[in-house]
Amino acid sequence: MFERILVTGYSGFVGPWVLAELRRIFPEALLFGAARNPVSRDWWPAAPDHEFQLDLSDDTQIEAVVSASRPNAVVHLASLKTASLNELLAVNAVGCERLLAHLESVVPEARAVVIGSSAELGRSAERDIPLDESAPCQPVDFYGITKLAQSAIANRQALRGQDVVQLRPFNLFGPNMPDSLLAGRCVRQLQAATRAAGPVELEFGPLDARRDYLDVRDLARAIALALQDSPPRMHYNIGSGTSRSGHDLVNALIKESGVRNVTYKAHTSSDGSLVPWQTADYRRAQDILGWKPTIGWHQSIRDIWGSARGPEQLTETAA
Repeated sequence: MFERILVTGYSGFVGPWVLAELRRIFPEALLFGAARNPVSRDWWPAAPDHEFQLDLSDDTQIEAVVSASRPNAVVHLASLKTASLNELLAVNAVGCERLLAHLESVVPEARAVVIGSSAELGRSAERDIPLDESAPCQPVDFYGITKLAQSAIANRQALRGQDVVQLRPFNLFGPNMPDSLLAGRCVRQLQAATRAAGPVELEFGPLDARRDYLDVRDLARAIALALQDSPPRMHYNIGSGTSRSGHDLVNALIKESGVRNVTYKAHTSSDGSLVPWQTADYRRAQDILGWKPTIGWHQSIRDIWGSARGPEQLTETAA
């Protein structure tokens, strides 16, 4: 179906799992990876056939990558999360616009799956209810604002006739998590605790907010299904449908680790969480794509801790 697939931002947490799923679903396709920074492959489930450097704030690089890869499908993962507003706009919004524009010019029939974020929703509801694609967006930080701008740009291109599909994943977790995410920070502290001689107290920021934790491998499967089966111009919320607190996540990882004499403390926020809860309503993805989450909370927790001890510790169903 697709002969040449380009994955932007392939070197991040999500990219390797997407490459693995694309390799499984489209075994004959050439996979191209484009990323801003050099890649270190200590452990990857899959790698691209060809790699490019891509800074989305550099229009010349975007044009060069599109011209060299000439993809007939694109998964647009690349974004910045922590930077100045100008930098976030340049990458998340303008970079997406330039990528779609070059695709429209060079390979006008290519399908693009653009990956958004639940940060676009922000404080979308005054109580914890499942949020569908019609929920109002009220982002509370510059990342969410610029990802919402990305979604508006992708929607504009779709209305103009470009083959664009959008996915909005909720909070991602899973094997091989970076320290920038809560589960990754918890794992690193627990690893240090295994080497300690006495009791250890872990330390975190506020943990009261409830989030919909989605296994990254379930997102990868949703992306492949969107490439393969979605009608054009669709937008899907992708999540587990259940919210849990940061306390739930930390306690589950402590229990799974088996490390004894470990406690933790969570700092309180002076103004409370601006987004106290988020839960996905994924029924549209289920109805149209046949997608639903298949990797349960307990398996994800086992695999997060297992991946810290090596890829051979992952459960067989995660391969």
